[in-house]
Amino acid sequence: MKKILACVLLSIIISCSNKDEDTQEIKFENGFFIINSGNYSSGESASIYFQHYENEQIEKFYFTDVFSLVNDEKIPGFLLDMSISNNKACILSRDEYDRLIITDKLTMQKEKEIILNSSNAIAAFLTSENVYVVTEDFYLFTININSEEITASKKLDALTGIISDIKMFNDKIYFSTNNAFGKVHVIDLKNNLSLISYNIGPLVNSIIPLEDGIYLSAIKSEFTYDKNELINPAITHGIIKINTTNGNVDQIVSTGFSYPYNLTYDNGLFLFMQSHDRFHPSDTESRILNKTTWELSDPLKNLKPTYNPEEFLQLRNSLIYYLTKDSFHLFDLKTDLLRATVTGSNAKKIVFLD
Repeated sequence: MKKILACVLLSIIISCSNKDEDTQEIKFENGFFIINSGNYSSGESASIYFQHYENEQIEKFYFTDVFSLVNDEKIPGFLLDMSISNNKACILSRDEYDRLIITDKLTMQKEKEIILNSSNAIAAFLTSENVYVVTEDFYLFTININSEEITASKKLDALTGIISDIKMFNDKIYFSTNNAFGKVHVIDLKNNLSLISYNIGPLVNSIIPLEDGIYLSAIKSEFTYDKNELINPAITHGIIKINTTNGNVDQIVSTGFSYPYNLTYDNGLFLFMQSHDRFHPSDTESRILNKTTWELSDPLKNLKPTYNPEEFLQLRNSLIYYLTKDSFHLFDLKTDLLRATVTGSNAKKIVFLD
């Protein structure tokens, strides 16, 4: 099949509703946001771009910061995270302190800004009533949107290492940490913020929480550690499953590649990348894993992004969305069509509206 590279640098189709003769309200519908963290040293501001699609086809790209376009002000400092819940969006940024900016999801109109007494937040998860903020030194803050106050603060004293991935699913926050060996932790937001931890072994870099368990991609550890501390000492690098019902840890894929990474999932299929050499990934390949048959595909010949643990990658409706430092890419599994366009400075994450 033929691989086609095309740049999409067009303005978006936007829907407008006339409030009166002089006012038009921009609505960002049927698409996704790309958050760009910005670059302080070069003076490039943080920004949020928007890409519009119709009938699962990417149509047009909003090649400007939609937040400043709507609100006539820039996002303060670095953009760290963005989440969506119901009709609201929450932007986490940092200048001197961490800030939460609450906006309307479809118009991006700013509704309120909450300044936190912290400067090391890494993720924010929005619900109908609260924002849950996780910091790199293992604090979890609960901020009520209406009162704008911190209603709960929990220090996870038992945890050490570096947080490598973090997700929210079914009122629980899942995150992985790596020290001498990899661990996965689950915080139950509906059960007094209770914490469960699983000692895995290989260093975890991606976590996918699903109804039947937690799936991980984990790389080979260069450290020596006591395997008696692990739930399953036989586990090695590759694709791993934690059964959250009985606590078992099982090997799904044992790979000859030292660095499997960027595990993603959609509609019965996993996608992940792997490389022999973390820093010189000339041999990077992508694989599809069928969750029903556990059949592993041949490498995808036309999908070989440069290895970077910070790159965002998402499988969705037979389309693979991924980011590199300053560019967005879309790969169609059905046609082998690859499209790309530039983004703002330090593209970090894609946030889908639905």
